[in-house]
Amino acid sequence: MGDRIVRTGEAVIQPDAGDDEPVSNSFQLAGEAESWYGVAGVSAGGDQVYFIKRISGPELMIARVPATGGSEEILASAGINVSAAVLDAGSYRLVLSSETLKNSLLIYALEIGTLDTLQIAAGFKASPLDALPEPGKVAVLTASTDPAVLTCAAIIDLAGGEITPVTSLSIPVGQVRWLASVPGTNELALQVDGSTRIVAVNYTTNGVRTLLDDYTGGIFHVLTKAGRLVRVRSRDEDSDKEIIWLRHDNLFAEDGTNGEWLTRYLGRDALPVLSPDGRFFVFSSQCRGHYGIRRFDL
Repeated sequence: MGDRIVRTGEAVIQPDAGDDEPVSNSFQLAGEAESWYGVAGVSAGGDQVYFIKRISGPELMIARVPATGGSEEILASAGINVSAAVLDAGSYRLVLSSETLKNSLLIYALEIGTLDTLQIAAGFKASPLDALPEPGKVAVLTASTDPAVLTCAAIIDLAGGEITPVTSLSIPVGQVRWLASVPGTNELALQVDGSTRIVAVNYTTNGVRTLLDDYTGGIFHVLTKAGRLVRVRSRDEDSDKEIIWLRHDNLFAEDGTNGEWLTRYLGRDALPVLSPDGRFFVFSSQCRGHYGIRRFDL
């Protein structure tokens, strides 16, 4: 089948390690040589995928593409040093964080095309940034220069910039390393340093339940509606290959008992984002040295 670049709308059909059959049912929605892509989210109706991309230089652009494939549309410039971008649940605005903005978020209004700065009441980390099912709110990790203060999850209300820590006596003690929204609930899945449990914390009631016991994997990026964690996992014994697109860093889903590879090809997948209806997710990928955004139907 050859070593070729996959263009927009094509299925990924490169053979893997001598395999003769296709190794992924993902297909590319957007892609351009010499560009970088980061997924922000899928519209409420599931018809548009929003993302940020770097064409050349440090400036990032806000763009979108139909969820079934088509032409990319550049919406606006996002400036430089954008660390993360998510789509608010109402699909009316993109929320972006930047390493250069102290205690602030960038808000891009999709309907009127304006980019404004929202001042936040307290410190937070620029990444990760996670949209919640409830419109007008995003989840972050807190930031502190005091080593005695543990990093925890927090909710930012986009109406006024108020930040509320997510706390509970039932959360394992340690630094929160990663978080992800649990689809269809008011819960955040948390990975806490030193704990082998993935817990779901209700940010409205502070109730806690265990999602997975004995979790030894790396950072997970998204939860499916079936409750499975999806993360990037290396299929190489030697995972320190200098050329990223010569590695097998693919998407892996697990539920604590069973696991499976969702993508299997030479390259590096990153940042999967679930559609609001849970039917598919989109992710950025670098395959054969070519960046793009792909869709995987669940």
